[in-house]
Amino acid sequence: MHNAIIDAVFGSKLRYWQLDILKRASARVDRDQSMEGAYKHGMRKPFQRREDAWSDGEILIRDNLNKAVEAQIAWERKPGTAGLYSTDALDFFGEALHTATDRVAPGHNHNERVWMGLAPAIGLTPGNTLGHIITDYSGSAENSIGMAEYAAERLWERFQRQLEEAREKERRRLEEEEKRKKKEKGEQL
Repeated sequence: MHNAIIDAVFGSKLRYWQLDILKRASARVDRDQSMEGAYKHGMRKPFQRREDAWSDGEILIRDNLNKAVEAQIAWERKPGTAGLYSTDALDFFGEALHTATDRVAPGHNHNERVWMGLAPAIGLTPGNTLGHIITDYSGSAENSIGMAEYAAERLWERFQRQLEEAREKERRRLEEEEKRKKKEKGEQL
C-alpha cells in the first residue's frame, strides 16, 4: 500500500528513481516491527498513552523533515543542482512519510491501536500481525488509501514550506557574507 500511495501522490512530482528512494526509505521504517517502534507506524506499545505515541511519531516526522531540509540545502550549495532533489533529502522525507501515512490506516487509528510486535503473530488478538493486516485491508481500504494520500500531500507541502524558509535563510546568509567580504576588501584598500 505504501508504494501505491507514493506512486499516486509523487508520480507527477518526482522521477521514477526518486520514487524508489521514497519507497526504500518507507520500507526501511516498516522493517522495525518491534513494540518499541510502534510509534513509527502510528500505533502505540502496551500501556503507552496514545498522546505519548503520537508525540514520538511527531518527533520522528519533525526530525526527518529537518534532516531532509538540511540535506537539500547542503545539496543546493553545489553548482548545477538547481531544481533537483538530493537523494539524502528524499531518503529522510521517505522515513517521515511512512509514519505520516501509517497513522491514518484503520489498523493504526492515529496511535489508538496497541502493537505487540511480531511475537504474537498467530490468532486474531488486537495488536498482532494477522489481526492488524486484516484490519488494514478491510472494506475501508479505499478510504484508508485516500486518507494516506492526503497525509502524504500535506507532508510534502510542509516539507516545501520548510525548504523555502531554509532557502530564504540561506539567501540572507549569503548576502550577509557578501557584504562582509566587500567591507573587508574595502578596509584593505
